[in-house]
Amino acid sequence: MKKVLFVIGNMEIGGTRTSLINLLNNLKNEKNIAIDLLIISPKGELMNEVPNYVNIKSSGVFLESFFENISVVNLCSSFIHIMISILKTIFGYNLIFKFLYKNMANNLKKENEYDAVIGFQEGISDDAASFVHGKKHYSWVHSNLDVWFNKKDYCESTFMKSDNIIFVAEATKQNFIKKFPYFRDKCIVIKNTINSEEIINKSRLDDDIKFQIDHCLQFVSIGRFNPEKAFERIIEVSNYLISSGLTNFIWYIIGDGVEKNRIEGLIKIYGLSSNVILLGAMSNPYKILSRCNCLILTSLSESQPMVILESLILKIPVITTKFDSAIEIAQGAEHTYICDNSITGLENAIANYMNDENLRFKMKESAKKFKYDCNDTILSIKNLL
Repeated sequence: MKKVLFVIGNMEIGGTRTSLINLLNNLKNEKNIAIDLLIISPKGELMNEVPNYVNIKSSGVFLESFFENISVVNLCSSFIHIMISILKTIFGYNLIFKFLYKNMANNLKKENEYDAVIGFQEGISDDAASFVHGKKHYSWVHSNLDVWFNKKDYCESTFMKSDNIIFVAEATKQNFIKKFPYFRDKCIVIKNTINSEEIINKSRLDDDIKFQIDHCLQFVSIGRFNPEKAFERIIEVSNYLISSGLTNFIWYIIGDGVEKNRIEGLIKIYGLSSNVILLGAMSNPYKILSRCNCLILTSLSESQPMVILESLILKIPVITTKFDSAIEIAQGAEHTYICDNSITGLENAIANYMNDENLRFKMKESAKKFKYDCNDTILSIKNLL
């Protein structure tokens, strides 16, 4: 029996955690693999989605308190959070968190010895995993280098300890190699795990969102409200469309995050409440996505955006800003309209889509032919273990 540990920061709604859930579900019938999951901050809407066969491990009170949302923790946790923040400022991330990760790893070692330890996301997940005793170590990278390098704390030594560094897209791997050429031989690509059948089934569930204006085009954008998603572009693009006489659309945004309140304020300031509607975070966005005409990505950068694949699985075409992984996914197919990565690029693309019925038909017909098979992904992961 092989013992495997996965490490993840939290279980908030997001593509990386969804991919992890899908992977765990695909491994549940493997009789020779026992899986533990260490969640550094065991909070989030997807906690209940973790399969029952998986043993959830604790990172300890210090790490849990620091990475938990400061606005919802108790007095003791708040004190720990503040003290670690001060020490981090004085001594730096590497020194303070190496101590905390070693303490976490020592507690795990008392009861477990793992055949494989997998940090499932760049940053704290990979860093923490690198300190846990295991025969093999793997670091998973789900974001482009420009998103997390120099913006998030990380330990370069993490990659030194890794047997392989796993990327979800070839473009992401190549960007990483440009920065770290000496890790080239460790870098491999294993694409995201997606459960097509579950997505389709969830899309058929009833929802409480009423699509009252049937003659309007229904757009949707999905993701966390962070700077990389560039949801503020939706405000300017919507203003442009309306000023151009293209008013017959509703643009839903599904998600939550640090930018949400600002975007909500801009919607009110510019009087867009009838056209741009925030639905908040949803554990099942598929029931909305499947009812829309088109998914729109406004992102500055993406690694392998699962939401594009999920949309195409539901036969919903996509308009997306240009980045390498979008080109990699689309492979020239008509179901995905790739535009210049700018506000003007989005304005032109969406206006073309709205004005050209033939274009909409071609994109929809192409989306109907899309298929996603993750059998090779599962086989690649089992071979590593």
